[in-house]
Amino acid sequence: VSVRVLDRVGPPSLADSNLEVCLGDIRTIDLEPVLRGVDAVVHLAALLRGSLRDMAELTEGGTARLLAAMQV
Repeated sequence: VSVRVLDRVGPPSLADSNLEVCLGDIRTIDLEPVLRGVDAVVHLAALLRGSLRDMAELTEGGTARLLAAMQV
């Protein structure tokens, strides 16, 4: 089983693992290449600090973008 991770920061702990790490922000990255060849998606993106607007943009907007990209 291979696992691909989309991460905004790319912590060193992920870089040293057997994960395929894609750097980017779910709100702005082109999700088509990130999702190419993927059989399943687990969405764990969340913003724990910041304004309610920023939190909604990430959780709701990011989820909507992900769902739309999965429909292609």
